[in-house]
Order: sequence, then C-alpha cells, then structure tokens
Amino acid sequence: MKTMKSLSFFLMLLVLGVGFSSCGEDYESRLPELLIKDMSFEASTSSQTQSQQFRNEDMSNFSITTDASWCTAKIDYETSTINVTVNARGMSEDTDADPYSDRSCVVTITDVRSNNVRSFNVSQKQVDEIKVGQNEYQAQHVGGEVTIELQKNVDYTVVIPADATWITENKNAKTRGLEKASVVLTIAPNNSGSYRSAKVAIKSNNDKIVREVKISQLFVPSYTIETDKFSIDELAQTIKVNITANFKYEIYPEDEWVSSGGRETVSETEFIQKFDVTAFKEKKESRETTVEFYANIKLREGVYDEIRKTITITQNRTLYIPKDSLHLALGDSAAVEVTNTEKRDLVWSTSDEKEFTVDAKGMVKCVGNDGDGKATITVKSKDGKYSDEIIAVAKKPVDLNDYLKCSWATKTATKEGVSTETLNFNIKNTSDQSITLTNYSFYKDSLDVSPWDASDISEPLGGNGSKTIDLGTAPTTNYYMILKYTYLNEKYILRFSKKGDMTIKKEEAPKPSATRRSSRSRR
Repeated sequence: MKTMKSLSFFLMLLVLGVGFSSCGEDYESRLPELLIKDMSFEASTSSQTQSQQFRNEDMSNFSITTDASWCTAKIDYETSTINVTVNARGMSEDTDADPYSDRSCVVTITDVRSNNVRSFNVSQKQVDEIKVGQNEYQAQHVGGEVTIELQKNVDYTVVIPADATWITENKNAKTRGLEKASVVLTIAPNNSGSYRSAKVAIKSNNDKIVREVKISQLFVPSYTIETDKFSIDELAQTIKVNITANFKYEIYPEDEWVSSGGRETVSETEFIQKFDVTAFKEKKESRETTVEFYANIKLREGVYDEIRKTITITQNRTLYIPKDSLHLALGDSAAVEVTNTEKRDLVWSTSDEKEFTVDAKGMVKCVGNDGDGKATITVKSKDGKYSDEIIAVAKKPVDLNDYLKCSWATKTATKEGVSTETLNFNIKNTSDQSITLTNYSFYKDSLDVSPWDASDISEPLGGNGSKTIDLGTAPTTNYYMILKYTYLNEKYILRFSKKGDMTIKKEEAPKPSATRRSSRSRR
C-alpha cells in the first residue's frame, strides 16, 4: 500500500515537471524589444515626474530599481507605464542635496521570469546660481577697488550702467561648479560733486540669472580760490578767478554791475570763472561788492553740506571830477577840481567854446553873452582810456538891489582940543555872483569930488569892501558915494546917500557927438 502511494506521488511530480518544462519553453520576454528612452529633467527646486508608456505590453514580470536616492521609479502594471520621479533639488532628505551641479543615475528594469535586464539613464541639470556676498558696497571718495565675492556655477557677465563711467571692471578668469569667484571693480576718484551710486548687474550668459549689486561712493568736497579780493580801475573789464573744485557751484553777485562771464574748464577740477564788470562812472572814489559761491552737496545717503565762499571786488576811479556841475557868471573863471590818482597827463576840452572855454590846466571861463548857456567840460587821459566830465552852467543875472548892502560908520577923535571926523564906507555883496568895481567918488557938502581908483577899496570883487575917508575938522552936512562897477558885461552906477538911500542904474552908452552926426549927414 505504501509502495503504491509513493509511486503515485512520483508520477504526479513527473507530470508537473513535464508541464513546467513545456511552459518555460513557450515564454519569450518582451523586455529586449521595448523602445526605452533616457530621461532628462530640467533644473528645479520642486519634484518632477516623467513617464514612458508601453501600450498593450505585459509588464507583470518586470521589476524596476534606481541607483540614487533622489530618483524613484515605479511601474504601473495596469497601464504598462514606467514613472520616474526626481526629488526637489536641495531637499534635506536628498542625499544629493546640492542643487548647483548636474546629476544623473541609472534605472534598471529586470524581467524576473527570463532574467533579462534593461537600463536607461536619468539626468537632471544643475540649478544655475550666482550668489553675491552682499547687496551693497561703498567706496571711498578717493576711489580704489571694490571686490564683490561670488559663488556661481555659470559663466557670467558684469553689466555696468552706461552713465556710471566712474566704474570699470577689472576682469579676472572665471571658474565653474558652485565655486568662489570675484568681480573686481575699479572705482575712479569722486570728483562728480556729490555722493553717487549705481546698480551693477551680474548676469548669467543665458540671461536666466540677474543679480544686482549697489555700488555707492562717498564724496568729500575740496576747493580753493586763488584770490578772494580784487581791486580794479573804473574801466569795463572781465575778471578771471582761478578755482580748483571737485563740485559744481552757483554764483550770486551782490550788485548788478558784476555778472557772470562764463566758466572755462581747464581740467576735471580746475576752472577759470569769469566776471564781467561794467564801467564805473559814479562821481565817487570807489565802489565795492561781493560775489558768493554756493553749493549744497550730498556727502552720503541722507547727509548734505552747504558750502559758501565770498570774494570781494573793489572798483576804483583813478580819474574823475567829484562834482556834477560848475556854475559861473559871465566873465567868471574857476578851476575844475579833478582826482588823478595815477598822475596821468590830461587833456581838457569844451563842447561849446562860445559859452565856456577851458585851458590846459582845467581853468573854465564863462564867455557866453546870454548868461544862460551850458557846456560839457571833458577831461581825458592822454591815451584816451580814462575820462570824466562836468557840466558848466552860466549863472542867470540877478537884481543886485537885493544883494548889495552899503553902510556908513563915523568916528570923531579930539586931539589938543581939535575934533577930527572919520567916515568909513562899507559895501557887502550877499549874492553868489561877483561884480567888478571900476572906480568910485565921494561927494561932500559943496559937491567937491574926491575920486579914487577902485583898488583903494579892499576886496572889491565879492564879499565885503570898505573905504575909510577923513572928513577933516570942518563939519560936514551932506555926503554920498558913487560907485561904478561891471556885472555880466554891463556897466552900472550905484549911489549911496548919507541917509542910507541906495540907487542902482545901468550906465548908458555915450551918444555920438554932434560933429560926427553932421559929418555923417553931409555924406
């Protein structure tokens, strides 16, 4: 019985073995025939999945593995699809967390029934990156180098704004990987007149990465003005002021007779500032003004400084006539007062010789007949560069009845019992015009005439005049004085009585004699 059971079990195993052998010989794996492609992933900081589908393929005998922890692969047996997922770059659980390099792995597919094996590659590009050490660098006003520390894994280009010509790149060799690199910028001295800044861009050559860095530079103002006091003569002229300054300034003249004549650039920091000065014609010794140089300068972010500097300009008259006018009566003369600080040779002239003449020494005489003329008297330096003028005006005639004042004064002296009387005659001219006495006569009692030369009266032309007359011992009952004088080319007779009565009349021209008249008649 036992032998029969053993035989039956052996026969069963034999049948199964034949069956299995028959089935194994009929299975042929499709894995070698599948069109499997490599997969490539873009750089990303998030997970990504790609799939390959093999329609109507039986993949139930397939298994799939990867050789990297950051990459997982699975087979969806229902849809005959291979799904490959790469982890987000930089994840802490990723054993290859560095996102800044290319990475790759191998995915292996095994047919567990036939032991056939296929593999394909999975790769992922690096995350391109440029890291800068800091976002802002500050340079000193004297210039120098600024070094921007980088970490990068791409080639890059430094882009400096076109208007930031004060920044230039000092190029160094570039490296790869996420490796250290330096961008060295050369900063020019800051003579721009202000704190300045610019944004420098560091760009990957594929334009995908742009990192901006602010470069700022402090400013320290520096300036000198060669001369701050100017003394010039009265001519119209241009003053040149030599200035060294590393900033722009405004100018503010105090008076209108000084204005800006423009600025000439010698170098980046050297200038010649010009000032136009008008001719000085006022009748005074000098005039003075100031010009302020002003600038409001930005030294650094949010910090400003005001700079003020003043120069003084003094303009002097070296040749001028202090007075505006000279008033003379007909026939009068006067010297023109003139200031000639440089002792130049002078030339005098008159605009109307019929009214006023002037000699080489500036003596002006009124010669006009109407007593109401004017002329411009001009004085010039011999070279003609300097000049001034005065208006000569003829005085209008006045009624001397209102200005001539006469008086008597008597004095009696007794000596040895004899009394002697002395008479003093006074005349006073209170006008601003002169008269010329020609002669005078004293009449007493019986009209005895005692003529005198005009020179016998002291100071006869203007102001006071006086004459002392000895009347003797005989009593005098009546007396008077007759004076003859000229005024504005006319002759006058003044009579002053003992009682103090004064009369003035114009002296008539002598009439032609009868003989001459008859002679002319006979002709």
